[in-house]
Amino acid sequence: STLMMTGNTNLSSALSVVGNSVTVQDLLTWGETRKGQITTAQNAYETAVADDETNGTNNADGKTWIDYDSNYS
Repeated sequence: STLMMTGNTNLSSALSVVGNSVTVQDLLTWGETRKGQITTAQNAYETAVADDETNGTNNADGKTWIDYDSNYS
């Protein structure tokens, strides 16, 4: 067993299992969580850029929101 999908899986609800006991709802929850993490990182980056402008610093130079996302891999 390779645990790889070998065919189509019928999904009838958010409780449908898509593989390895993972449900559609699990994936939706993960997606919402990840979206929130990205938004938080984007806001942190924008705050850092604004702080640089206010303080005359350059701490955010050369960075993007990804640098502020501890969950990015």
